[in-house]
Amino acid sequence: MLKTALVATATAATIIVGAAPAMASPLITIRTSAVLPPSPDDVYPGRAALDAQCPQGWVLTGGGALVRAGDSHTDLVDLDSSYPRDDSTWWAHGKNMSTSAGTIEAYAICARRGVHIVP
Repeated sequence: MLKTALVATATAATIIVGAAPAMASPLITIRTSAVLPPSPDDVYPGRAALDAQCPQGWVLTGGGALVRAGDSHTDLVDLDSSYPRDDSTWWAHGKNMSTSAGTIEAYAICARRGVHIVP
C-alpha cells in the first residue's frame, strides 16, 4: 500500500516589510508564511510549499526561506528547497518529521522595474 505525505499549500497573506510599493523606496521585502504540518505517522514527513511574489511592476533580486520547529526538535524540521521560480517569485519547500506543527516562511527581495540600485 502506498502512503502519501501530508502536504500543505500556503494561503497566508503577503506581508510587505519595509517600504510599501507606492512609496519612493526602490527595494521591498515580501514575506509569506504557512504551517509546516507534523508527520502524520512518524514515517512520512509533513510537507509545505509556498512562494513569495513581487507585486506587479517589481522584479525579484533575491530571496530566501526559513523553517521553524513547533517544539524543541529542530533537527526534525528541514528546509528542503529555496530558489527563484521566475523573475518575480521566490519558492520554498520544507519537511517536518516532528509530531508538532512548525512554520515555513519565504522571502522575496524586490526592486522596481527600471530602477538601477547603486551601493
